[in-house]
Amino acid sequence: MSVNELCEHCGAIGIEVHHKDRLSIDNVSDTSIILNQENLEMLCRNCHNKEHKRFSKEDRFDSEGNMLKVNPLYKRD
Repeated sequence: MSVNELCEHCGAIGIEVHHKDRLSIDNVSDTSIILNQENLEMLCRNCHNKEHKRFSKEDRFDSEGNMLKVNPLYKRD
């Protein structure tokens, strides 16, 4: 975990906790994944969005241009 709530990627003020091993339906109840300090990092919103490829073409389409299924654990605002 970072010190002083700074983004571990860019040094900006970090406001979101990111799971390095992504949460899934299979592991969302596994405390060794969801609470393990080694699996968590503090990111600013920009870096967190980039890490999950949110709001980009990669977020919605595969390399052949086919629409991807929406992750049921991720709900857009």
